Amino acid sequence: MSATTLRSRSVARRQPEIYTLSGCVGGRNASPPLVTLSGMPGTNCRQVGLSLAAMLGVSVHEPEALLAVSLEEKEQSRGKEDSKAGRLEKWVRVLLPGFADGKHRGWERYLPLVKAVLDVVPTGGVILGEGCHLILGSQKVFRVRVEASEGFCARRVAQADGVALDEALVLVREAAERRERLLRQLRDHFPTERACHDLIFSAERYAPEQMARLAKRAMETGGFGV
Repeated sequence: MSATTLRSRSVARRQPEIYTLSGCVGGRNASPPLVTLSGMPGTNCRQVGLSLAAMLGVSVHEPEALLAVSLEEKEQSRGKEDSKAGRLEKWVRVLLPGFADGKHRGWERYLPLVKAVLDVVPTGGVILGEGCHLILGSQKVFRVRVEASEGFCARRVAQADGVALDEALVLVREAAERRERLLRQLRDHFPTERACHDLIFSAERYAPEQMARLAKRAMETGGFGV
């Protein structure tokens, strides 16, 4: 056997690995596309996510559903002597540098949501919802935001939900306030330098299908596993 062959096999064995909360390990080049997508009510953010996921061949995930599954798993495993909580905390410390470092009290309550979001990493997908781009700060994830003016969002909500424009405006403002509170909390508990979005769209200019196509093109150009 030649020295070149031996060196090739040695390099292959030392391929970089990715550790996830599901315990999966794989080469970095094998990572499936992973996207976070957020937007205010009335921006058609969900339609963008569905279209983009279909183009990428991955699933759509929503934080509420992810958290429900995570909490159900936690309840089912209660009483088992497998130190699952300890392993989860260890994984979080490895995957999120700077998180749970003792400076951010109360971070333990985020563990179920952290696990739910990070469990998407091995299979890839489009994650809909606010703040997930902060939770995934240490992962190779494409971060997309859809924005629009308050009035535009209110008109869309009024039309979709069949409510008066004044009521829709209140709903939009309440959603904006909830978003700001959530992001402040997550920035405190998930310190990361990768807090910005990679791509921001105006829902007033682009239709959902257009945004999805442009996002996919940007992912291809940026090398995001498409």
